[in-house]
Amino acid sequence: KWDTELARTMNYVPNKTTLASAVADEEGVAAMAAGAAHGRATPSTPLWAAVEADNPIKPYMTKVLSGGDAQKAARGASQRITEELAPGL
Repeated sequence: KWDTELARTMNYVPNKTTLASAVADEEGVAAMAAGAAHGRATPSTPLWAAVEADNPIKPYMTKVLSGGDAQKAARGASQRITEELAPGL
């Protein structure tokens, strides 16, 4: 009950997927809840800083949002991330 009230009152992303319906009427929060349900945390490695510095997600998103080939752009971003996390692979 408390989690549901908090999500509705404060526009918080619920901490459980079963509570997503509590924010269904709030378009922005509902979108974030859906993303959180399907997202993953960044890898627990100090090498992640290099990925953040290179920022391969920005050109990936730019290509996709500009109508480019999403799969091709994703492969490119994935390759750049892999190169940063596992050099020489």
